[in-house]
Amino acid sequence: MGTDAVTYWERTLIPTIISHVHQAKLCKNLFMRDKRGRGVMYLIVAIADTKIDMKHLGKVFGMPSGILRFAPDEILEATLGVKAGSVTPFALLHDKEHKVELILDSNMQTATEDFCFHPLSNDQTVVISRDALLKFCETADHKPRWLNLA
Repeated sequence: MGTDAVTYWERTLIPTIISHVHQAKLCKNLFMRDKRGRGVMYLIVAIADTKIDMKHLGKVFGMPSGILRFAPDEILEATLGVKAGSVTPFALLHDKEHKVELILDSNMQTATEDFCFHPLSNDQTVVISRDALLKFCETADHKPRWLNLA
């Protein structure tokens, strides 16, 4: 826990068991954009049980109410190189044109547990420390924007 180590798990163990064994937090990853397809796309990452207020978040991004939507599957695949259900911060390596802004929930900034993510495919789970995740984001040239998403 809290190390720079990364642990991989095959699908044989369900993520809730993995998170319990490693005292790691399951995370959710939302790939969003303006419903009209204009402007920046967002990869929003939060601890799985975080209730995200999408209307408030849209306002934070300067969008009128109801404009922030999930990006279509074809945009997800073209931009991040993953299919729906496999969205992960690791997919930012595919965003060479920097079309995606990374948003991390501020609760992750103070969490002492490691985090669980899919490694570009939802048939495996990776347990990674916050420091290692931030180091990865730096390597992928996507500095996170910390927001209170709840």
